[in-house]
Amino acid sequence: ALWFRVFGVSLGTLIVANLVILTVIVWLLYRLFRHCGTAWSATLCCQVFLIVFAFGQYAMIGNYNFVCPYRHDMTHGFALCLVQLLCLMRFGETHRLRWLLGAGLSLGLVILAKVELALAAGLTTAAATVLWSHSCTAGIATGWAGRLVTVVRRGLRPLTEEAAEQSHGFDHRELL
Repeated sequence: ALWFRVFGVSLGTLIVANLVILTVIVWLLYRLFRHCGTAWSATLCCQVFLIVFAFGQYAMIGNYNFVCPYRHDMTHGFALCLVQLLCLMRFGETHRLRWLLGAGLSLGLVILAKVELALAAGLTTAAATVLWSHSCTAGIATGWAGRLVTVVRRGLRPLTEEAAEQSHGFDHRELL
């Protein structure tokens, strides 16, 4: 609404706003993929994203992409999920509370933006928590991170116990 108030109500204003969000998304994707690989592979991943998803037009009407989406909740939710991933990645590196707070804030905003994306964002947070729980036992993460992991593990314990009861004694480790 701020963009419309400043620049006027038009499709051009909406496209410019979406291009700004798309620029942030590509920057976040680059940072995340660069952390996992080389600069070349991160650039290639971003190019594939831009060609296939951001500017792709697979219907007669060109409103099913990131520039002019049919609904904006998915594009905004996707951007917030990437912000959450970046915050979780930075917290894993620095163990600073501000990155954890940023990840929590991003998760809350993802839930507000698109509930369907909340499952993916929540599972990402749970996976990061499990990874940090192993590093906490090894003495790598302490302080706020250790307390957070303890709280989340205690909160998830009833869910894992219920899943174990529903599996009727089947040991899932036998599959490995």
